[in-house]
Amino acid sequence: MCGKTASTVRRRGAGASVPVSTLQLDLHSTQIKNVHMKKIILLIEICLPLFVCAQEKGVHFEKGLSWQQILGKAKAENKYIFIDCFATWCGPCKQMDKTVYAAKGVGEYINARFISIKVQMDSTQIDSPEVLEWYGDAKMIQRTYQVNVMPTYLFFSSEGQIMHRESGAVPDSIFLKVAQHAMDPKHQYYTRLKKYRMGQMSYQEMPRFAILVKEKGDMKFADTIAANYFHNYLDKLNEREFNRIIDADFMISFGFLLSSKDNVFNWIYNDGKVVDNLVKSKNYSRNVIEHIITVEEINPVLWPNNKSIEEKPDWDKLMMSIKLKYNKVFVDLALVDARLKWYSEKSDWPEITKYTVKKIHEFGVDTIGILGKIVTNNLVYLVIFEHSTKKQEIHTGIQVMKELVKEESGFQAGFMDTYANLLYKAGRIRKALEWEKRALKLEYDKEAAQNLEKMKRHAPTWQ
Repeated sequence: MCGKTASTVRRRGAGASVPVSTLQLDLHSTQIKNVHMKKIILLIEICLPLFVCAQEKGVHFEKGLSWQQILGKAKAENKYIFIDCFATWCGPCKQMDKTVYAAKGVGEYINARFISIKVQMDSTQIDSPEVLEWYGDAKMIQRTYQVNVMPTYLFFSSEGQIMHRESGAVPDSIFLKVAQHAMDPKHQYYTRLKKYRMGQMSYQEMPRFAILVKEKGDMKFADTIAANYFHNYLDKLNEREFNRIIDADFMISFGFLLSSKDNVFNWIYNDGKVVDNLVKSKNYSRNVIEHIITVEEINPVLWPNNKSIEEKPDWDKLMMSIKLKYNKVFVDLALVDARLKWYSEKSDWPEITKYTVKKIHEFGVDTIGILGKIVTNNLVYLVIFEHSTKKQEIHTGIQVMKELVKEESGFQAGFMDTYANLLYKAGRIRKALEWEKRALKLEYDKEAAQNLEKMKRHAPTWQ
């Protein structure tokens, strides 16, 4: 080659010969390939962890491990355990996967402190072998910790002791706070639960804890804590002390537990306006007093053993007996609601509409907040519009809705539809058409559109 005759080396067992230069070139190429391969392998070894981290920048959920293996790993790494309880049908669960668990900040915080695992609470026909193996543990977790809301987050110590819980989809900032609380004995739900049951919780801590237990879904135990606080602490305070330490949220959540024998009830009855201001609820005292009158004076007469009496009640006799104990205003309100309940059970619509209108005239309607507005709208539509034929009752409904359509809300179109139908039933057709058109312009609704066509044909919209 290169003008020279190349020497040859005969391959053993071969009839052909290969030039030395060619063999040397092959060896050189092999060496180059080996060097390149080593570089590639080295690069893979270096980059693979980085690639995995890029793929798992959020929360790392363990896979293929049993509960015992999770416990072992948590002990070895001195970490807490986080279980994400989810269901395949749960939309909020999927939202947590896409946003919160995928967030870099959440991943860094959780991965450094927790061994995390996802546990599927439901079952499907396409569940993986890993999910199938967890069926037994999943059922145990669901039963033991009353996992009834998805998603639910359970937090355990490295020893497997339950410490904290939370439920519902939340933003990453809130989820991080939940995780922080899971490691803080002052905020750990189950640690506080144990503290209460051992009689070590102060009365000052009980109101907030009762609310927390109620939020977790254990209504019966929340009532037990609240009753303890009412009867063994609040009832022993004087009125000045009561007014100083009153917890508005607690009183609103658990006021229905009071009885007429409680000192707290006496303060509410005698200084209702003061208590209303303290709990920042306009009709709080009135509602508590009405509830107690209903439970202690009315229900035993009209619904003995939780079953309605069949014969028509002697309303006058009942009223006179209650007025011996309570102010007339509270008695009248309680009896109006009792009449509405009793007549509703009998489907006596003339009496239902009569006392609905009476309640509106004498006690007004609660339109505070969007919920109050919706309840008022539904009451007027379902009772007065659909069932009343009396002009004065229909006029009362019109006056209520006239005020409601003035207020801004996300349900204005529905309120306008109710208002339009009442106007139409009262014979004010032109005004009714105007308001129904406004409702449809604001938000199209098939039923409202049908009502508009009926109005144009002078056909009833309440049938």
